[in-house]
Formats: sequence, C-alpha cells, structure tokens
Amino acid sequence: MKKIFIVFILISIPTLLFSEPDFRKVNWGDSPDYVRSNETASFESSDLSGSIGSIRYSTVISLQDVVLFYYFVQDKLVASAYSIEENLPASGNIYINSFEKFEALLQKIYGEPIVKEIKWLDETLKNNKSDWGLALALEDLNFFTFWITNKTEIEHVLTGDGGMKFYHLIRYRSVELLDLKEQAEAEGL
Repeated sequence: MKKIFIVFILISIPTLLFSEPDFRKVNWGDSPDYVRSNETASFESSDLSGSIGSIRYSTVISLQDVVLFYYFVQDKLVASAYSIEENLPASGNIYINSFEKFEALLQKIYGEPIVKEIKWLDETLKNNKSDWGLALALEDLNFFTFWITNKTEIEHVLTGDGGMKFYHLIRYRSVELLDLKEQAEAEGL
C-alpha cells in the first residue's frame, strides 16, 4: 500500500509543477494581488472596492493593441477578456479582418470551435461581402465562436452597436467558478 501511495505522489508531482496556467500566467481562483504580481502588461486601472472587481491593462497581441481585463468575485479570478482595439477610426470591414485573424490564432490553440456562427438579423447586405462592415455597424450582422476546455469557456465575439462603434472581444471564463460569478451578478453585488 505504501508503494502505491509513493508511486501516486511521484506521478502527481510533475503534473502539479508543470501544469499550464488557465489564462496567461495565472489560474482561476487566484487573488487580485497574485494577478497583479504576475501580469507584465501595462497597468491602466482597477476597481476592487466591492464583491465584484476588475483590473485593466493594455498590451499587444499579434501586433494588435488590446485592452486586457481580469474579473474577480469575492477576490477570486473568475473571468478575463481581451478587447481588440483599432488604432484609427475603422470601418466594420477592418474589424471583420481583425476578427478573422484572431479566429485563426484561436483555432490553432483550441482547435475547431464547438459553435461558429455568422448571424444575420437583416440579410439585405449579405450577398456582397464588401458590405458586411456596414451590416456589422448597423447591428445586422454578428460573429460568434465558442470553445470549451476542462477549465475554461472561450468566446470570440464581433458585433456593432447600431452606430459606428464595434466590439471585438475574446472572453475567458472559469468553468468551475462560473456559478459564483453568475450568483454575484444576480444579487447585484
């Protein structure tokens, strides 16, 4: 029995020592202090005054400026996100190109998505791909992709707001702590 226990410990040690972090250099459930001490991106701001808090950084991924967010509930990291920003006022087509670039990167990391959809709310501009940027701006077109790993849900989203503002996000959420985040949001904490 003692030999089985020793073999189990020897097998477990490499897994514990060399396991990949859940997101960047941190794991779900880590404290805000731990995240701050391990994040190398440029700090911008934080709001950790309540049960739900966030820390905001700026960084560059694949030659693209992004805003990086970490979200906490009860001082536990439960989610994170990249907001992909364009440097200049950009058309919807530029955002679509950026979405496709990041989509390819995410597929290299996570494989084929579980869900991949291009959703048309009004198909008037669907037949001419050069008009898709306008459709995106008018909220007639949305892009959504979803993956799930053992510990993390990943969403890749591109949408417009009906004006000329676009939202290109990559969101990561802890599978294990998802209930904690949803409960805190429902309670308005």
